[in-house]
Amino acid sequence: MSSKSSSKSKSKSKSKSKSKSGSSMSRSRSKSFKTTDEFVEFTFPDTKRKLGIVLKNTYPIINKIDKGSYADELKISDDLEITIIGDIPAPPTMKEAIGIFKSEKTRLGENFKIQFRLPIDDPNFDWMSVVDTSNSRKIICSSNYVKGINEQNLDTKLSGVPLGENMGTYEDNYTLNPRTVGYEGIPGEVLFIPREYPFYKGVGGEGGTCYDTIDVRASWYGDKETADIYAGPSNKMMVFRATRPIVLMNLLDPVNIDWMLGRLNKFKEDGRIDSEKHRDFTEAIKSALMNRLRNLKNIVGLQNGSRRALSNRLLTEYMTYCGKKYGPRDMDSVINRYSAGWYDFSLPEILSLVFDKIHCDGYFADAVPGQNGIFPREIMIINSVPLMKIDFDNPLHTCPGSAKGALRKKKTKTKRSKKKGSKKGSKKGSKKGSKKGSKKGSKGKGTKRK
Repeated sequence: MSSKSSSKSKSKSKSKSKSKSGSSMSRSRSKSFKTTDEFVEFTFPDTKRKLGIVLKNTYPIINKIDKGSYADELKISDDLEITIIGDIPAPPTMKEAIGIFKSEKTRLGENFKIQFRLPIDDPNFDWMSVVDTSNSRKIICSSNYVKGINEQNLDTKLSGVPLGENMGTYEDNYTLNPRTVGYEGIPGEVLFIPREYPFYKGVGGEGGTCYDTIDVRASWYGDKETADIYAGPSNKMMVFRATRPIVLMNLLDPVNIDWMLGRLNKFKEDGRIDSEKHRDFTEAIKSALMNRLRNLKNIVGLQNGSRRALSNRLLTEYMTYCGKKYGPRDMDSVINRYSAGWYDFSLPEILSLVFDKIHCDGYFADAVPGQNGIFPREIMIINSVPLMKIDFDNPLHTCPGSAKGALRKKKTKTKRSKKKGSKKGSKKGSKKGSKKGSKKGSKGKGTKRK
């Protein structure tokens, strides 16, 4: 009996101790953690320990949680946004926040707490825009759709469209021009650029030169914000205006991607391209627009004007924006823009082929979530020589020039100097320049974005 009693008492004591320990842990956890639908609040009773919350350029969103730290033990993740420190609302700058952290931690002691806003966790959440915190680029879902537009009535339909300056801001960029779904055989989205609309190209960065590849037909252009990045320390920029209405296919519309791949298959069946060309073109489309296994990062959303982080889960899976999926996984209908010369340089040739007997001048792409934040908006015109004129009178055009409105001034000079060699030299230069020009033009819209 005594043995039984002793064993019972031991077991009771063990169970009591276990229960005490569990309840103490549970109490400690419940003390430290409080949540609602939008916010979560943590209390840090151990005043001697470092929090381990790292703030950098992503503030007020946590940049990193130190492994093994107090915050790590409390399961605080680095996709939370700091909203209240102690009893004080999070200030606008990180420097102010660090000062408040120190003063509030000292003042409140074991009652020190931080409130965080929970991240967006629904992959189908349609937020207003996405912001790259390092360069503040923004994405907008356009609602400017028109009907009944065709090659014959382009000028009439676009005559009343306000030009804007294409600064690259949320309110003023070329993707806000009219769009339609389905045009002259293209089943997906198409964008229409009115006559005289401005575009920019930064040419002062490494390898950039004013008018260097001005006679290259296929060329990339962008808005002012993107061109600024590549204007370099010399601030060299070229400004162009459209000489007539321009039609551009949405390169990142899954419907258009499927259509391009289908056209290539048909051309192979009909013997218009051989197996090798078909394989190269198909690989270029898939690699540049669809396949990528890298994680998305450095992206936050805006909901009703309030900036919110995206959950880590979304950044490693996929998200839906403007009715299209973006993400790192190789899965159906997920779009990825991966810019590399060997893929991008194939696009003019591919589009020239698939646009056979279709009035379309090139492609455009909206700004999209990408591996390094936001992949900027871009356009490529297959034959830009007759469609773009230099706007020498624009104060933002910082390249010196004389022959106003002349786009192919370099080629003219070559012709005058040596007639016979000009043709040969021009052809060679154009081919070489095409590659270089494409590279530079792509760069102007973020070739380094991979």
